[in-house]
Amino acid sequence: MPTTTENEAHRATLGETKCSDCMIGLLKQYTSESLRAQKKLDPSNQKYHLQDNEEIEFLRAKPLTLQLVGLRRERSISNKFDDLMVVLYDPALLKEGEKTVLEDPDLRQENLPSAQGYVDKILADKKRPPQKDWPLPGTDVSCLQCMHWRVLTFPITTEPGYDPKAPHTKKDAQGKQLPNFDDLSLLPDEVGAVAPGIYNNSYRVGLHLGTRKPPNSFAALQLVPDSIPARRRYPIGRFLKRAESAFNKGTDDDIRKALIRKDAKAQKELIASIQEEFKEMKRGTKAEKAAFDKAVKEELDARNRETYAPRILELRTNAARAVLNALKARIGKNERYIRLEAPSGAETQDFAKEGNQISSMEVADDDTSPIRVCVRLVFESSPPTSSPPTAAPAAPPASITAKPSAAVASASPSAAVGASATTPPPPRTLTLTKDDVLVTFGTAAGTNMHRSVSEEEGAWRKNREVNNWSEGCQVFRSPNDFRHFMRMAMLSKRVHCPSRTDKCGRTLTVEDVEKGIGENMTTYINGCPNEFAKLANSALQTGFSPPTPVDTSASNEPKATATPDAKKLRDAVEKLFAESKANQEFTNQVGKAYWKQFPSEEYYNKNTYSLLQDYAREKVLSALSDKSTEEDIKKAVDAGIEEFTKKLTETKDGWVKSVYVKQIELKHAQYLEDGLEPCDFGTCGFKFDYMLAETTRTNMEAFVSRLGDRDWNSLYPQDAPPPAPKPPKPAAPRAKAPAK
Repeated sequence: MPTTTENEAHRATLGETKCSDCMIGLLKQYTSESLRAQKKLDPSNQKYHLQDNEEIEFLRAKPLTLQLVGLRRERSISNKFDDLMVVLYDPALLKEGEKTVLEDPDLRQENLPSAQGYVDKILADKKRPPQKDWPLPGTDVSCLQCMHWRVLTFPITTEPGYDPKAPHTKKDAQGKQLPNFDDLSLLPDEVGAVAPGIYNNSYRVGLHLGTRKPPNSFAALQLVPDSIPARRRYPIGRFLKRAESAFNKGTDDDIRKALIRKDAKAQKELIASIQEEFKEMKRGTKAEKAAFDKAVKEELDARNRETYAPRILELRTNAARAVLNALKARIGKNERYIRLEAPSGAETQDFAKEGNQISSMEVADDDTSPIRVCVRLVFESSPPTSSPPTAAPAAPPASITAKPSAAVASASPSAAVGASATTPPPPRTLTLTKDDVLVTFGTAAGTNMHRSVSEEEGAWRKNREVNNWSEGCQVFRSPNDFRHFMRMAMLSKRVHCPSRTDKCGRTLTVEDVEKGIGENMTTYINGCPNEFAKLANSALQTGFSPPTPVDTSASNEPKATATPDAKKLRDAVEKLFAESKANQEFTNQVGKAYWKQFPSEEYYNKNTYSLLQDYAREKVLSALSDKSTEEDIKKAVDAGIEEFTKKLTETKDGWVKSVYVKQIELKHAQYLEDGLEPCDFGTCGFKFDYMLAETTRTNMEAFVSRLGDRDWNSLYPQDAPPPAPKPPKPAAPRAKAPAK
């Protein structure tokens, strides 16, 4: 080119020619831009990012080797499924005859029988039919530069979703609660989203929730490394609100009374001193004595209010300080401060900017705050100057959510001018406000690629919110999409795994499931999770119900009837026990034994608990007579409680065992449907690469439009009407549980 130097022309000639004619070329461009930009944000994790002028290149690997790319919208912090999972692979050659046959010289020949069996199984599945063109679903794309690929795209979210405990206040015309996608206060505290990066050999076929909630676990792609880079959001307003609640807890009178009780000796001395001051007052008559006592009390109250006011304020301030210190402690030492955002997600402070780096967070005194403390960020100090500065150091850009006077405290010019020539100015600080959201950079662990709900209709019923969220996970909007995705992963693993043996391909057994999650299942059930409360009550009612009387109407045996003397004795024993000192102790011990075995409030049932009390009471009464002493009653109570506790423990153990067996059987059946193999329970060495990039919505739409057969998120319009709500069932009055 005549207008450039020779060297510049040389570099231009040898530079890579970017393809913008196909979706693969666009995907290379967007991911390359994202991962080069990420290096600037996260220089400490260079292995995950592109360096300098590097470009992404999708390698022409063996057929059916999946290349997984997640595309996230820039500045995305919503609960919507508007990110994208892209699956690229080189299709294998197939023989088409009476049935589909895998045949390609690049496929691992020793693995083909197992892979072929899996393909045949999926093709024969009538209940959950495979995707169109299985086992080679997707859209064919090709160009001279990017070669030939088969591509699938799935709407997903790469963000945590809503906090399940957060209140949803938005409702439809029928009064049904709906998620408010713009209410960012519903996002969970501190839960991070995985940062863009290239995560090679990081995911394997395994279980989602297998350790934490094994009854709900299912096949998914599971992260193998302990941790990967992640961004976390800390809504400062939530912590300030909690600090304010801690500051305002209790009345001044109650706090003062508690302090006075601790200062009993000082109070006596104070009362004596006041009485001495008022000794001139007459106390001869009853009225005069009452007036004297009233005057002493009023003076005592006035002095106590004045004396204890600073201590009360100190206690309240310390309570608020503890909440803000907890916020400070939650931000790990390896987390870096990236930026401040407004609740809308708009950036208000860039801490990566030159001269704007944060050195620490601190909880400081603040007389202008209603809670007398604040949380603020301390900027890194400027280097020492050779001459005194003539003006105050430049303040960081003021947060758009904070008043400049309260947000930035900088060194005064007079202090700077009088400082030593080699002394740096005091560090600048930024007080955080309720409208600030602090974004940090740290690490996350245990992230998976999984579904949002179990069935397709469930996703619509839940109004498209992320119901199955966890830190850093890539969650599929559609259960059917996720099933198709996992089938491709399962097939790729079966074809390419280099350590595959005959044991890997055998049918999964109940013993395999027990070995994989049995210990976790027992621990989970013993913790009495809410979903098993009905089963526990059924087991208790069966175990503690009195035996059914034998029907002797058809036999010649006479019916046993209680004699008047026996009834009279029974009434006397019951009265004796009711009036004994051990009766209240008995009630407390029954409750203590029950709550120890079943600590969850959800397990309490009034009728069941009465049945348990009756059982224990009968054990006590059967050991008494109308001549029993208080000591006899105490011994009977101890023996009865011991037998009751033994019976309760045996019933709990039997219930755990029965639930365990049932859950293992259910999981075995589900895992067979999922296609899991014995080696998927933590031992398989075959791993998948994953790449996560960020780009604009416009770029994502441009990328998907090149496919031609599926618009981005077109299957899930956000304005789809929710299903009509079912009429609410009348709530049965719930009895108050006995105190633990």
